[in-house]
Amino acid sequence: MSQELRDEPPEETQERYDRKLMITSMFQGKMIVVVLNPIQAVAAEEAGAAAVIPIDGIKTAMIPKEGVDTSTTLNAINNVMDRVLIPVIGRVRAGHIMEAKAMETAK
Repeated sequence: MSQELRDEPPEETQERYDRKLMITSMFQGKMIVVVLNPIQAVAAEEAGAAAVIPIDGIKTAMIPKEGVDTSTTLNAINNVMDRVLIPVIGRVRAGHIMEAKAMETAK
């Protein structure tokens, strides 16, 4: 656990916890679809998906079975966000703090 989380005031911890509960209740029993491009994201939205997770298909195809997955580019995430109204979930590799911070500031 990072130092800044340990020093977080109790009310902020409760707020983060409440936000997580709200999000999980939004997605409960619904589809979250992994998509390669904005066209697939639109199709997923039309099919009733609650959210989409864009991945970079070119990078994913090159990963060996035991290899390490890569993060999706912010450009790819923004392209999907521009086309759909449902939530777009970005993901980064564990420990890549700068990638996560860049994603948080995206749109």
